[in-house]
Formats: sequence, C-alpha cells, structure tokens
Amino acid sequence: MVVNNRKIKFINKTELSLGLYQTITRQVDFDNLADDWIKLFNLVTGENFKVENVEVQTKILTALSPYLNGITFENFMPESIQFKGKEIKLPKQVGNVKIGQAIALLQTTRGHKYVDEGISKAIAIYLQPIIDNSKFSLARAMELEKEIAEMPAWMLHTWGNFIYGQLQKGGVPSSILRRLIQNSQSKVRKTLRHTWQIVVALPAMGISRLLYVMLNFFRLTLITFMSRALSLQYVIPFLMKKMKANTLNGTQNSITN
Repeated sequence: MVVNNRKIKFINKTELSLGLYQTITRQVDFDNLADDWIKLFNLVTGENFKVENVEVQTKILTALSPYLNGITFENFMPESIQFKGKEIKLPKQVGNVKIGQAIALLQTTRGHKYVDEGISKAIAIYLQPIIDNSKFSLARAMELEKEIAEMPAWMLHTWGNFIYGQLQKGGVPSSILRRLIQNSQSKVRKTLRHTWQIVVALPAMGISRLLYVMLNFFRLTLITFMSRALSLQYVIPFLMKKMKANTLNGTQNSITN
C-alpha cells in the first residue's frame, strides 16, 4: 500500500499478533472511529501518520474496511500449539489450577474495559506449569506472556476467551474460585492471629501478669504497713501509760520504805 508516496506494510487480520490485537482493543474506540480511524491505521501499519488530505483519508479508510466493524475471528479452537518447537496440548477443561493461578487468572480480568485485553496474560498464567513442567510461578508466566503475545491472535483468541468462560462456568466456577480465595484469606487471617498472639498478646499477658504481681505485692506491703502503723497507734500510748504507772508505783514504794 502506498500513502503519501511511501510504501507501507498493512497488517491483515490474519497477521495480527495477539499483543497487537490487545493493544488495538485497548486504544481504539470502534464506536467512535470517526476520531480513532487514524489511530487504528497507525497501529496496523506501525506508522505515525497525520493525514489531512481527503483523497488519502478515503484510500486509508478503504484499506481499513476489514477492521471498521471491529476485529472478529472465526471460532477456531486449536487442540495444541507449537511453542519453541514443542507441541503444547491445550486442555479442554480449566479445572486443575492452584490457588495462586486462580487468583492471578482472576486479576487478568481486572482493570480492563474488555476481557480481550488480558488474553495473553491469562494464557501464559494457565500454560506456564504445562510449558515448564513445574510449579506455578507468576514471574515466569509474565516472561512467557511476552512470547505468547507475539503469536497469531486468530490462533489463541478463542482459546483465551474459553479460559475466561471456564472460570465462570466450568472448570473453576466463580463459586469455587471465591471459596479458594476465601480459604486462602482464612489461612492468612489464622496466621496473622497466631502471629499476633505470639508477638503481641502473649508478651502483653506476661507483662500484665507481672504488673499484677507487682501491684499485689505493693498492696500487701501497704496493708501490712498500715496495719502495723494502726497497731502502734494504740500500743504506744498503752505502753506509755503502763510505764508511767510502773514509775508511780516505784515512787510510792520508796516513800513507804
């Protein structure tokens, strides 16, 4: 295709990578193509045109006709894909994911206007343990996502949406997913509660017990002191009277003698 005397490559829908398809989905408003048609054209050509010539605009819009009603793909469900020379069979049921995968898959639907925006991440998260034959790793899945995003959109689009459909209806229904998350949150709360008891509650109980013992000791000491003080208050005058009486008796005896 030639525009402004420049030969440019125009990407057909069958040539769209999954990553570019998702970028178009995010950035182009197909309900407002009167403003976004040039943005769409620049994305599918890798150019940065600003076109004002009506004749050129007409030529571009004619080339964009396969895209003007949105990007659709045939309902193609591959049984396997080739990834780095290795055949990866695509599961028919999405039900054997772990809690970490389930949460990560759920998060791929968050913050998007359209579910299609998170397809490459969802596929990477689901396939990473299968591709690597290892436990789930979100960091590793995000590395794979960059390569999966380069694969043809027509090949993976339907299966990516199938994953989301299974999350809601089949292998991991939303109720099961919520239960998995609730169980995980319960474990976290239990761990935090035990940690609080060990780090805060038990020492606090020990401190309060120590304070109680100390206060009780001072209370008993004070009671003892006050008791003795009160006893002395009555004993001392009594002793003084007794001593005075003894002294008088001694004097009287001396006079008599």
